[in-house]
Amino acid sequence: MPMYNDITQPAPPLPSVSHKELKSGLSLLKPLTRRGHGPGLIIITPDSTDPLAIVEGVPSFLIKWAEEGYTVVEIQASAVSGGAADLLKAAVDALKSCDSCTPADKIGLICKSSLSSNESVCG
Repeated sequence: MPMYNDITQPAPPLPSVSHKELKSGLSLLKPLTRRGHGPGLIIITPDSTDPLAIVEGVPSFLIKWAEEGYTVVEIQASAVSGGAADLLKAAVDALKSCDSCTPADKIGLICKSSLSSNESVCG
């Protein structure tokens, strides 16, 4: 039988933003939901000076997916120039070792950046 929250009790608090820069251009954000855990997602995005920005009500890719309940690792386009394979391995390792990433053995990948043809990660 599924377990439901007791509606006579207040809802759990929203989590605080837990953004961790793993290395330059690579960062981890835990889910921004009351549940506090979710599946892993790697997103490859254009460069940004503020990955947590919300501009005119539109959240960054990192915030958007964390609000949807994912544990997110963002790889910014400029970081890919140092080697995509190492970055992807670091992203997967970060998700596997993060307690809020469940299940840890299934990870999604989204590419929202157009990289040069020499940096073929997304296409």
